[in-house]
Amino acid sequence: MKKTIATVGVLTLAASIVGGAHAHPIADGRLTAGASAIVTFGQSHGCEGADTVRVRIAIPEAVTSVRGLPSAWGEGTFERDATERIVAVTFEKATA
Repeated sequence: MKKTIATVGVLTLAASIVGGAHAHPIADGRLTAGASAIVTFGQSHGCEGADTVRVRIAIPEAVTSVRGLPSAWGEGTFERDATERIVAVTFEKATA
């Protein structure tokens, strides 16, 4: 059951990335119940000539702790629910 939750968590995280033009997101890392993990998200490109300007990663309820690491797009913005649980992290590209 715990491995299923971790697998569903990774799939949910990967599926919830939103790019400016429905670009092609990738996720790399393994989640194991009860352990820390680093999951890296990447954005290969935008589609139809459009640049990706924002990536939002929804955090499944089974994930109990989140820390966003600095990226080429800077620090992430955390979205919290009423209980202060982090439900999403958004990275946004600075304007040119």
